[in-house]
Amino acid sequence: MKELTFQSLDASMIPDCGRLSQKVYAQPPWNESWESAKVMYQFFHNPVINNYFVGYVAKRGTELLASALVLRSRG
Repeated sequence: MKELTFQSLDASMIPDCGRLSQKVYAQPPWNESWESAKVMYQFFHNPVINNYFVGYVAKRGTELLASALVLRSRG
């Protein structure tokens, strides 16, 4: 089994993070649905590109397993 790795989220990972979130939140208990993947893409894109949040991902090989956004400190 490949090792689990953690790294900073960069702009190239945003589409994969959006797809993963869309897949996860479509399942119970959330049962969310969106008209398009663009909504989830923008959820990650806007805060990361505008430097409001820093993001991290967990991967096994090239497979994205998890992502997290953390609010940047304003101090």
